[in-house]
Amino acid sequence: MEWWTHLWLNEGFASYIEYLAVDHMFPDWDMWTEFVGSDLGRALTLDALKHTHPIEVAVHHPDEISEIFDAVSYAKGASVIRMLAEYLGEKDFRDGLRYYLKKYSYKNTSTIHLWEAFEKVSQKPVAKMMSVWTGKAGYPILTISERNGGLDIEQTRFFSSPLSQTSTKDKTIWPVPVCFQRGPGDASHPTDLVDAIPQNASRPNDLRDVILQNQKVMIDKKRMHVPQVGHASWIKLNAGETGVFRTSYSPALRALLREAVIRKELAVVDRLGLVRDMFDLAYAGHVSAVDALVFASAYKYETNYAIWKELASGITRVGALIDEESCMPLFEKYACEIFRPMIKKVGWKKKKGDTHMDTLLRSLVLVHAGRYGDQDTVAHAQKMFSRVAKNKNSIPADLRSVVYNIVAWHGGSSEYRMLTLMHHKATLHEEKNRIAGALGRFADKKLLKETLELAFSPEVRSQDAATFIASVLANPNGRALGWQFTKKMWPFILKRYGSQKDLSYFVSPLGAHVTTRVADDIEQFFKKNPAPGAERTVLQTLERIRAKALWVSRDKKKLATWIKARHFKN
Repeated sequence: MEWWTHLWLNEGFASYIEYLAVDHMFPDWDMWTEFVGSDLGRALTLDALKHTHPIEVAVHHPDEISEIFDAVSYAKGASVIRMLAEYLGEKDFRDGLRYYLKKYSYKNTSTIHLWEAFEKVSQKPVAKMMSVWTGKAGYPILTISERNGGLDIEQTRFFSSPLSQTSTKDKTIWPVPVCFQRGPGDASHPTDLVDAIPQNASRPNDLRDVILQNQKVMIDKKRMHVPQVGHASWIKLNAGETGVFRTSYSPALRALLREAVIRKELAVVDRLGLVRDMFDLAYAGHVSAVDALVFASAYKYETNYAIWKELASGITRVGALIDEESCMPLFEKYACEIFRPMIKKVGWKKKKGDTHMDTLLRSLVLVHAGRYGDQDTVAHAQKMFSRVAKNKNSIPADLRSVVYNIVAWHGGSSEYRMLTLMHHKATLHEEKNRIAGALGRFADKKLLKETLELAFSPEVRSQDAATFIASVLANPNGRALGWQFTKKMWPFILKRYGSQKDLSYFVSPLGAHVTTRVADDIEQFFKKNPAPGAERTVLQTLERIRAKALWVSRDKKKLATWIKARHFKN
């Protein structure tokens, strides 16, 4: 790279190629589903903030460099490369890279050199298309509705906070390559999207010629209409989740997609994209939290780990909105109903023929079932933990975090003492980190205070201290304690970590808060107390908290009413 502005050329490509190479060697590992669940998901989350930055960000001072080593440079960079690769096709993408690498061997480059190489090989307007994606912050949301047998598509910039949407008023139009996927439809009608486009279509927005290329369409206007698409049982944009955007469907289209999820007519990666978008649309106010939970219930018999990971995250986020004490047990009952069918399937013991994904799914299902109070799961975890005190740790490594967290959520002083003793005796830092996460899960605030004090004790490596504080902040019982402790210890944190530009690890976990009162307090604190190298992280954290506070005020009554009505109905 010629300068730090083009950092993403190194890091975005590295993040993309690692998936490309492993997928080529081990196609049964389903690496692109993993990519959508991790890299694309992280990119969409961070870049939905007002205080994000373009992939290419001007760097004027060394202090600014550390802040661009984030999910935008890595994950969004990788995601737009994947989108471009799908748009160009495998051959042109590979040949364009070969041309670029050969021409600039042993030289420095900027982003435009890469676009010029792809453009020369593919004869497509790559530079014009990609300059928006790398030069502008954010990404679009495509809102879909039916009209005259076709689809109306409107794009605007997606923000996770309506406050950011109102204050920014970004009018960027992204060139979005979109691939449609549709259900089987009526047998007497065309089942191919391309066949459903009128042969005599000549209006520029009909885009028949573009759609003929693998059922793709370029959405490069604020509003576009795709004409008659046949009698599909459902239709989904962004097939394969290769595009960097979110999709909001009309209630009628969303209902059809929910049925398709239940019948598993959609590929794993598409089912993943739908549930991810539903929870993020609820967060941003495009749909309600109730809409998201109703849609999530369609995944009750899902078996894929990546989807369950997204599902579990979404349910946890909605649970954080509940501030009415009487509603929490009812919400936990709902959550247990979602996870319970999978508990028997995954079990506690490894089965013959289990893949690494099965192992991850087992841990995920059990820890959340335990978190929400499934009695059998909690009892089994406590039984496994009780044996640790009697003999050498017999808990399988992949289940230790599960057991430690469950006994912490439902335990007290004796479990806490045992875990701290285990932390002291552990020789592997992986084990110490598992225990550190669990030490912040307890309900007793006195124990949580001890966890915070332990963070900066000689027992803990300096690079692990933030893990202890973050685990307490993630706990509703510990959020206030965690913030007060951070304020008290800030001079020490600044002295120890400031010169290393590692302050963001202590700032970002504050985003667990959900009230504007705390957001205001954090804002005032950092106006008076510097956080060098983490200024953008402070702004992002404040934005997240205020967005959640808005979500609580918008949906908490509707959510409480739905949970209670559902309870009495059942």
